[in-house]
Order: sequence, then C-alpha cells, then structure tokens
Amino acid sequence: MNKAITKKIIELQEQGFDLDFCLDQDKRLRCVQNNFWFAKEETAIRLVDLHYDQLTNKFIYIHSVETFSGYNGLILANSIFCNNNWA
Repeated sequence: MNKAITKKIIELQEQGFDLDFCLDQDKRLRCVQNNFWFAKEETAIRLVDLHYDQLTNKFIYIHSVETFSGYNGLILANSIFCNNNWA
C-alpha cells in the first residue's frame, strides 16, 4: 500500500540510517533499538521526504537523525520535526 514510504525508508537504511527514533512524553529523543536517550544538542535532525500514508490518510514526514555519538536513524512524524521545535 505505502510503497513510496517503504521504498524511501529502505533507501535511507541502506545509507546507514538503520535505527528508529521516537520522541517520548518528556520531549526526549529515544533510540528504539537500544533505548539510549539524546538531548537535542546531541543530534542533527533533517527533513528528508514527505509521503501520503494511505493507511492513516495523513502525510508522513520522514526525517534523518544523526547523533554526535555516531548513531544514525529515522524518525517518522505527522509534522515537520527538527531540533528547533522540541524541548
């Protein structure tokens, strides 16, 4: 169904963005795979792409996350997510 989203995620994973990140309730960025936490000063988040999600009928913003300690991955959001608009 969401071939464009899946294709972009696979493409970014092949480029080394192989971890998944999420923003918790306390506005801290967490790596899902290893449960490490990162402050916004320790990361660079960039909007990479935008696709329409046929399952939720909403746009999905795909972002790259690079931490200063070398962990790289993705965060998916319903809006543009960058270092300036969280905690």
